[in-house]
Amino acid sequence: MKKTLIILVLLVAVAGMISVSAFNRNMDDVVGYIDGNAVKAAELQSYVDTLLGDNYRKKMDSKEGRKELFNHYVNRKLLLEYAKENVEEGDSFVTSHTMGNVSTESAMLSAVLKKEVNDKVKYTEEDIRELMASDVRFSDAQSAERELISQKRLKLFYTFMNKLKAEHKIELAG
Repeated sequence: MKKTLIILVLLVAVAGMISVSAFNRNMDDVVGYIDGNAVKAAELQSYVDTLLGDNYRKKMDSKEGRKELFNHYVNRKLLLEYAKENVEEGDSFVTSHTMGNVSTESAMLSAVLKKEVNDKVKYTEEDIRELMASDVRFSDAQSAERELISQKRLKLFYTFMNKLKAEHKIELAG
């Protein structure tokens, strides 16, 4: 009986060590590459912990989730790089946004998105009427306008991000 108990305790201990070493090995796994530089799971985990929060933590548990997080990570990294090259820290938008509890990086990202996405949204009253006529969800002009702006922002964002990504070599790991 004593031998059985000792063997059982040893098996549990070994299983625990294997789990811990497997977890550590997974954090060393490369999730993807940006211009040949490896992005490891640990770096992605740190990004989730510091910037994305609880709603994204479980995504680290699956390959599809890590792929989605890697895409978010790439977007932020490229946007920040673009912002540092194209937005002055003394920019009035950045200055006004860093007076509160917002980091300079976040304010610079907001400035880039304002300039490259929000400020480029164009539409007409006719566009609003067409959306209302084509989609029964929009019975009033205000809700149709909000949806139209949202659609156009999303399209402009993806176009801008695709332009930025085309200047880099981005790969998912195996």
